[in-house]
Amino acid sequence: MIGVLEYAASFTHTAKPYHDFIRHCSRFLKPGGSLIIAIENRLGLKYIAGAYEDHTGRMFDGLRGYPSINGVRMFSHKELYNLLAESGFSGQEWYYPYPDYKFAYEIFSDEYLSHESQLDLPAYAAYDRNRLMFFDESEFVNALSDTKMYKEFSNSFLVFANLAGKIDISSYPRRVHFPRNRATKYRLSTEIYADRVLKKAQSRVSCQHISRILENEMKMVEQYGRQHVAKSWRIDDYTMATEYVQGDSFNELCQRAWHESGKEGLDGYLDFFSRYILRGGTDGKIDIGSAGRCYNIDLNFDNILVNEGNFVFIDYEWLSGGVTPEFVLWRSLALFYYHLHTSMKDMLADVDLCSRFGITDDMIKGFKAKEAEFLSEVFDPYMQKYAKEVRLVNIAL
Repeated sequence: MIGVLEYAASFTHTAKPYHDFIRHCSRFLKPGGSLIIAIENRLGLKYIAGAYEDHTGRMFDGLRGYPSINGVRMFSHKELYNLLAESGFSGQEWYYPYPDYKFAYEIFSDEYLSHESQLDLPAYAAYDRNRLMFFDESEFVNALSDTKMYKEFSNSFLVFANLAGKIDISSYPRRVHFPRNRATKYRLSTEIYADRVLKKAQSRVSCQHISRILENEMKMVEQYGRQHVAKSWRIDDYTMATEYVQGDSFNELCQRAWHESGKEGLDGYLDFFSRYILRGGTDGKIDIGSAGRCYNIDLNFDNILVNEGNFVFIDYEWLSGGVTPEFVLWRSLALFYYHLHTSMKDMLADVDLCSRFGITDDMIKGFKAKEAEFLSEVFDPYMQKYAKEVRLVNIAL
């Protein structure tokens, strides 16, 4: 039932149309079979922020419980859970697509959300109709994930349900990321499992990018050592796998240091990052001036895990010999600053982050030109031409 359940009352004319429709559909399942439902959340964050209700075209209909609507309705997390359970589906596994199930480029499982305190989801475009926006939903996502409330306000639900009481999800991914605005030749999806991460080419031409990533792994191992680089292997022409590495991301450690010790604690981690990752390691054994050395352009703090005191690189998609350590450092700091909570941004300016490492304004101008060149190569905002107007209305004034 992909976008179907909400209409059940328009063609099931009973006292409990949604229950009866689900029970009717259960007759067509083989033993152990699952019912798959994708549906919007009537309490979805986008509706709270001012988006029009997908089915009625009016604001706040779902939030108000559809006071004047017959034949169509959506459900909150608890309402849909109870509806399925009361209809005999005691086995349920929930996933949460972002921004919704129609154009999802992120899908999270319950298990993934229970362990993640930050999602850092970017703002998204509206494709169905022009809309108002009272606040940027992406800014509110971190507050919800910090308090483990995201699933209650997810814009959409993806539910697997069966009558047997248990669904084996051991072979299901915990998170799926689809490439958003990537150039065709770099378009890979990412699936995170309990023991591995899969990258899948979305076309024949992007298979070459799989080969490039595996070559990058060998370069990283040569420069940093096997213990500092997550192991990868090819499964088939379209698919590669990387081991799932346990540990805290460097981003999480920096955020924690800030909250526990303020700017001084954060500075210590950033100094360590500069020395160890980019300038030859704390013992100076890495020859940063060696011929043919490549640098990981996308060395954002979420792509580095700390496992038993060691740095482990988990993503080495973008290596280049045409950049400097200072460019990589600037880009890493800029990405870190971009994803900071507003409260941290107010106390920590991006210019302060750069200046303390000797990165000047003139250097930044050149870096921004290099960044623009990189983005023009990698990205293709092919969906933007379909986006509708989104008008931000500041209700905080």
